[in-house]
Amino acid sequence: MMMRFIGSHIMLGTVLLAGVVLSGCGEGRRVGSIMEPYCAPDGSVVMYQKPNTQGSYDGAQASPENCP
Repeated sequence: MMMRFIGSHIMLGTVLLAGVVLSGCGEGRRVGSIMEPYCAPDGSVVMYQKPNTQGSYDGAQASPENCP
């Protein structure tokens, strides 16, 4: 019974770790943090930005100054 419990937790940990590793493979970048957030012009918090069609972040409007 104990081995089954440990095995299921090892499998769950492996799946979660794989998800975290693969989440870093997409286009985009993280901006800000919990302590220093970046906000869109409407005041909503931005944690992730995607590049424009040319792959540049020029014109990205999220900044700390937009936060209320």
